[in-house]
Amino acid sequence: MGTVRKDTSQRSGAVDRLREMMLRLLERLLFWRRFTPRRLANIIEAHQLWFSSRQKQGVRAILSGANLKGARLAEANLRGADLSGANLSASVLNMADLREADLSGTNLQQAELRDADLREVNLSQSNLTDADLTRANLIMANLSRAGLQGCILRDANLFRTYLKGADLASADLRGADLREANLSQSDLHHADMGRTNLIMANLSLANLNTADLKHALLFRAYLRGADLRRADLRNADLSGANLREANLQDALLTSEQLVSAIIDETTTL
Repeated sequence: MGTVRKDTSQRSGAVDRLREMMLRLLERLLFWRRFTPRRLANIIEAHQLWFSSRQKQGVRAILSGANLKGARLAEANLRGADLSGANLSASVLNMADLREADLSGTNLQQAELRDADLREVNLSQSNLTDADLTRANLIMANLSRAGLQGCILRDANLFRTYLKGADLASADLRGADLREANLSQSDLHHADMGRTNLIMANLSLANLNTADLKHALLFRAYLRGADLRRADLRNADLSGANLREANLQDALLTSEQLVSAIIDETTTL
């Protein structure tokens, strides 16, 4: 009898756990379906009140995991909001205020973020493939292991941005400010980085194979172990750049450019 009661109790507990799991899934599905433009506007309005009142009124926007594909959120104030894991693909966030927001793991594929304020935002492991971040402010943002393949970051401010392990293959970074940014172990192959400011940036072990770095500022940049094969470095400033263990085979540059760079027997030329 004791064994039968124990088995029955275990089955009952398993059923209860399954029921609870199904209820949570149903709640999440309903949550995703309720995002009419009016409801979303109400959430943003309540969030603005929450932020402006220093959390005394309104409600913080918790949109974690929400399906906001194609949402029109231009100029929206979502500072400090939780959008982690949300689907914001093809959404319009031009000039939106997303400072200090949690966008980790978010799908922003083909999203428009022109002139958006993304200072200190958490975009780690997010998908920004083919997104447009022209002139976006990403000062001190966290983009570690983010997917930024083919994205547009022209004239964006990425000062001290954390991009370790990020995939920026074929990205357009022309004129971007990447001073003191951490791009170690990032993939920048075939990226367009003409006239990019990389002063004192960390590019150790970065893949810059076939990258366009014409007229780039690499003063005191840390490029130890970087792959610069076939990179175009014509007219780039390499003074003080650390190129130990870097591979510059077939790269386009002059011997004069290397006079003030840090190279040794481990540098492949």
